[in-house]
This record gives sequence, C-alpha cells and structure tokens, in this order.
Amino acid sequence: MYEQSSTNRPLLALLLVHEFQSANLNGDKLRQNAADWENFVRAFPELATARVEKNQILGPVSIPGGGRVPNSVSLYPRKLVTEL
Repeated sequence: MYEQSSTNRPLLALLLVHEFQSANLNGDKLRQNAADWENFVRAFPELATARVEKNQILGPVSIPGGGRVPNSVSLYPRKLVTEL
C-alpha cells in the first residue's frame, strides 16, 4: 500500500477513529475517550480553536511527515461515533 501511495503522491489523508457507544458501556471510559480525542485534536495548531462536533471531518492539518507519510499530505482527522 505504501509503495502505491508514494508513487501516486497523495494530496490528502483521512485519519478515521471509530468509536462505538452504548448504554451498556462504561460512562467513565466514554468520557475519557471524548477528552482524549479533544486533546489529540488540540495538538494541531490549525485546530486549536476549532469547534469539535460529533461525526465531523476536521482539517486540513499539517503533519511533520517523514517515513510513510510525506509532509506535503494534508491530514483530515475524523471521529465517527456509532450508537449501538
């Protein structure tokens, strides 16, 4: 997959975090997940003041790059929430 990506020179990437929610799950852990996502998003200067809503694609953000993902790729983080 990487070789194809580097050959095609992608312009963007989607980082998808999929969270499942249910009344049967631990509420403390769900709140911690929400806080962790918020902290992750705030780590990007471009999103420091962004309003983070459920099932929203954020970005683009710049990434340092190197290795498998070049710094020319714009990253779009998203957290998808599925209610069970």
